[in-house]
Amino acid sequence: MRTATTLLAAALALAIGGCGQKAGAADGGKATSLDFDKAVAGEITTSSPLSFSDGSRYQLYSMQLKDKQAVSLKLVGSLSGALSVFRDDGTLVTRGERSEDSGLEVTFRADGAGRYRIAVNGDDADAYGPYRLQATEVVPYDGKPLANGGQIVDLLAGERQEYTLQVDKPGLYQINLTSNAFDTVLDLKGANVEEEDDDGGSSTNSRLSLMLDAGTYTLGVRALDDEGNGQFRLDVKNTALAADVVSTDGTALAVGANVQVLLSRDDGERRFVLNVPQAGAVRIDALSDQVDTTLRLTGAAPSTWKTMTVAAAPMHACRQTCRRVVTSCWLPAWKKARPWSRCG
Repeated sequence: MRTATTLLAAALALAIGGCGQKAGAADGGKATSLDFDKAVAGEITTSSPLSFSDGSRYQLYSMQLKDKQAVSLKLVGSLSGALSVFRDDGTLVTRGERSEDSGLEVTFRADGAGRYRIAVNGDDADAYGPYRLQATEVVPYDGKPLANGGQIVDLLAGERQEYTLQVDKPGLYQINLTSNAFDTVLDLKGANVEEEDDDGGSSTNSRLSLMLDAGTYTLGVRALDDEGNGQFRLDVKNTALAADVVSTDGTALAVGANVQVLLSRDDGERRFVLNVPQAGAVRIDALSDQVDTTLRLTGAAPSTWKTMTVAAAPMHACRQTCRRVVTSCWLPAWKKARPWSRCG
């Protein structure tokens, strides 16, 4: 692996000190200006400046930035390469390598006003090809609390960052944290609730689905093992629930009933009483798009009772809602069966 810091430091020393090295290497200190929203086309060739650390080739660009200004850099094209960002004194700010068959995006926040340099490198001494580089300014989060839902697009520039969620309307909330730059971890604290999720969403993204009472909550955003930074999106949505949603244990169910259920926050369970007036086939399904459900039926059934059929929808993790449809196992005529459901 090449050392990106050495690459730029060598280029600057050659450009400023005039140490008599090859002209191509000295010219590497002359960075091309890079402006926001104006893509530049380039190509790594045998005439590109040489990195003496690993023999790869590179091109330099420069940007004049304000303190705390957030920037997203995107590199696309056939070049198998990397992006490195340096302060004008040669200090490495951030670096990213392009994965196979995908573009590369690096996001950073300026730590002080001044000139920053961006190096586009080949992966190794044999990496050549054309590319396009574009810089986009990331509009920072304005600091206002999320009120009953909304979206935040921000930049993770260090360890855990916090955001405020104000809930005025109690209900079921789904919170998604997504990023292409790092493996996300999402947590929520407040009003006697403390939850955390890593990969409950798609890919390495995070998701929490839970009932929230009115109150003020703190959302925490960080990278897994605090390794990573970059742009992310935080989405909060409130889901409308049926007026007759079941949220307590002991509700009586009749054959043919179809009810929406909130599982207990404490143990992920909800208990019902099923009344069967006469012997017959009864099917009990617990269906959900948010939980991996399980069912258990208890009661003083005679020996002629047969195995109950259970339908479940596999999901990433245990959450708070499910829908129960009582509609095929054969049950004798006994009075009180207790369907029991929980997160699997």
